[in-house]
Amino acid sequence: RASLASSRSKPPDRSDCVSTFRANAAVAKLPVFPLNSSSPPSSPPLGKVEREAREGEKTRSHQQPGQQPPGSRSGAPTGGGRTQKLPGRGLCGGKGLLSEAQVRLLVGLHYLPHEHGPSAQKLLQDLTWLKTNCHMVGANSKKPQPQKVDEWRGRASRFLSLCEDIAQLHCSVVGGANRAVLYDLYPYVWDLRNTALVAKAFIYWLDGRVMSDSSGLGSWRNCFHWCGKATGADLSGVDSEPWAFKGGVSGEVQMLLPIGSSSELFTHPPPLFPTSRLYNIRPYHSKDKVELYRMVRQLHLRTQGGQESSMAHPDVIGDRCLGPCLALSPEYSFILEDELGVCGCVLGISDVRSFAKRCQASWIPAMRDKYPPKGTSTHTHTQDLIRLMEEDQGEYPDSLLYHFPSQLRLDALPELVDVSVSRTLLTALLTALKANGSQGVFCEVQPTDHQRLDFLTKLGFLEILRGEARSREGVVLGRLL
Repeated sequence: RASLASSRSKPPDRSDCVSTFRANAAVAKLPVFPLNSSSPPSSPPLGKVEREAREGEKTRSHQQPGQQPPGSRSGAPTGGGRTQKLPGRGLCGGKGLLSEAQVRLLVGLHYLPHEHGPSAQKLLQDLTWLKTNCHMVGANSKKPQPQKVDEWRGRASRFLSLCEDIAQLHCSVVGGANRAVLYDLYPYVWDLRNTALVAKAFIYWLDGRVMSDSSGLGSWRNCFHWCGKATGADLSGVDSEPWAFKGGVSGEVQMLLPIGSSSELFTHPPPLFPTSRLYNIRPYHSKDKVELYRMVRQLHLRTQGGQESSMAHPDVIGDRCLGPCLALSPEYSFILEDELGVCGCVLGISDVRSFAKRCQASWIPAMRDKYPPKGTSTHTHTQDLIRLMEEDQGEYPDSLLYHFPSQLRLDALPELVDVSVSRTLLTALLTALKANGSQGVFCEVQPTDHQRLDFLTKLGFLEILRGEARSREGVVLGRLL
């Protein structure tokens, strides 16, 4: 006891403290994120951060109302001439300070280890209520009650507004003047931003698209029977460790989604190059068809070496790649957009068998009438694409469709800075398919597209068929939901 007391009363050696601090500092260095053209210092001193903040305030105070802040992106179109901007959204660029409301939101979302703040509680309560009462706005609701529908949509509007605030918070943290705050908070804010994007797209999709409880196999209640006392191991069907599920408000929002038990869809490291670009994921609307056709046409021309081979019929590429899904299955189509407009999309088919029958009955005849083979105006390459349209609707093996009845297609512009939003876009579609009773989904990828194969493999897709689904060479990847 005497030795213990003397050791407690003995003042620590300052040289030991300094050496220990230096050793820890040498091991735990802050990462360097090159945000713009030049890399910021890895750990700026406090005085320098204060000076940068004060200089930023002076610069903004001396700026004209119509002048752009330094470091912000100009309005020049990028990525193939995309000039459209998101309504009600401004460009997130430059260095600035977090507002008081954003600081309160940040603190409320990351409050205490075992206690949520006001904003996190509101987020979880609204999502739980909207999920439980989604039958009010179901696609097959027989007797919708206007008062309850308005109540659901009003609460959904509040939830969507909070998700937009989280996206703006991520944008402000990345573009803030205090770089040390970015280094510490970015992984958490980025993760919550992606989860909020999925939840926001899901709530958007529920209104008028989800099948209500009155349906049979694909009912909402059957899909969410696990939202009670089930554990992680019960949900995934395997021996899942506790660390496989994230903690905090992001993890709880994830578990409220239909595919919340699929940790591989949500657990990814943040990108090495943070970007303050503002993204949004929402269901497809008919007005998006022109932008989507233009996007896939640009992607096709790039793969063909920039040759304009379909000048006579510029829509033939979009009609082949996107047309059937947008015309016959628009309820499972999602759009990815940034400040400049549409930059990606994912299309889904809930039941491939019934979709193929409808396509052969209505879509293929319409395309034959739109692109007649006779006449000199029809290009030879156009006829090849029409022939591929018919081959695209070829039959898949029953053994494949038994376990994987749904199909998807993902397209995004190569200018996409944050690759994680592509995963988030795909997750939004899988959430919708699972909510309406799908048990599995597959997609076909060319064997030479190694980047897409690696992308899907990391999201839990496994190779099912190789060159056996159709006459063309293609790898069929699938995953259970």
